[in-house]
Amino acid sequence: MVTIVGASNWKPLLEVSEDDWNRELNLNLKSVFYCARSAARRMLSAGRSGSIIAINSVSGLTSAPFHAPYGAAKSGLTNLVRSMAVEWGPDIRVNAIAPGTIITQRLPKQASEDDPSSPFRKRLPMQRRGTTDEIGKGVLFMASDLAAYVTGQTLAVDGGWMAAWMLDIPTELSRPRKISD
Repeated sequence: MVTIVGASNWKPLLEVSEDDWNRELNLNLKSVFYCARSAARRMLSAGRSGSIIAINSVSGLTSAPFHAPYGAAKSGLTNLVRSMAVEWGPDIRVNAIAPGTIITQRLPKQASEDDPSSPFRKRLPMQRRGTTDEIGKGVLFMASDLAAYVTGQTLAVDGGWMAAWMLDIPTELSRPRKISD
């Protein structure tokens, strides 16, 4: 069995139990549905407009091996955000933030990440993992009047991870360079 340390349960699909599947759907999709629905009911019944922002993941925008239950739940969240935006607009804007690889208590920065040959530095166009403050700034943007005409969107706050997702080349090779004749 393959085990990868991280925020969710990574294992091959053939080893995913019903409990594994349900845990990811409950934590990452159903909980957002119930919370957002409750907030929307209160906002609409009070005649108030506003913004609901879900925390998604770049795993909801692409796929990865050994990560299907989490990715399926987060992909469902991407669509749920769109559906809520359509149903609750124009009174409530609904958006999501999709963090990439972020330094957290569960996934602290490793000393090896400062090494120029670190996998994070090679694969991320911004050459580093993000911070929780940077995710908060994305949420603040979506909640602010700067995003007054934004709804149904998922903003990747990922240091360029999605832009270079399938590229298996060092970042320095993907940078613009002079082409000689």
